[in-house]
Amino acid sequence: MRAAGFCARALLAIALSLAGWGLLSTGAASPTEDWVVLRVHQAGGDITVESPRAFVTALSQDPTGVTLPVGHFKGKSVRMSADRVVRLLRDAPTDGKESLLFTRQTDQGPASFYARTVRRAPPSRGGMPLFLAFDMTRKGAAPVHLTLPLVGSATLGKTLLTASGFQPDSDVSPLLERGLECARKIGTGPFLRATAADADISVALQ
Repeated sequence: MRAAGFCARALLAIALSLAGWGLLSTGAASPTEDWVVLRVHQAGGDITVESPRAFVTALSQDPTGVTLPVGHFKGKSVRMSADRVVRLLRDAPTDGKESLLFTRQTDQGPASFYARTVRRAPPSRGGMPLFLAFDMTRKGAAPVHLTLPLVGSATLGKTLLTASGFQPDSDVSPLLERGLECARKIGTGPFLRATAADADISVALQ
């Protein structure tokens, strides 16, 4: 992904953290799952990250202290609190309408963060997950497909970042570790998708 405004390593960090807890709504003939969609509108093109709402709520209860880069403005790094983003996503409206969370000014122009909730048929989930399947396609680069054992959240997160060619400029380990630990609890099946104009990431448990 191009480092325009909301850079690729921030996207991957959020993507790995917004994983899991895909709880189903009950009491309806056709069960559904609420997913929160984060959309970042910036000069280099929109980026979206999607994850089950139930996980976002759970993640908001235990701050990580991690900050993520948005870009630079007048020679200074622009960062955002991952914990604040999670809280804002937790409180995103459930009526399907998109709402503006906040805007950050960068040298490439404003980066605006929006959220909305979508309701979908739940994926097939069940059993004890043993592996994490990570797929990424990028323009001008070979696809990345990894199937990794769910052993050691810290090691797993760093392996994904390194294999994908991303080098975080801050310690995102607490965010990655917490997200990957949560992912184990939902059973097998897909739980995350992140998209941009030049890249697509999907993650599933097997």
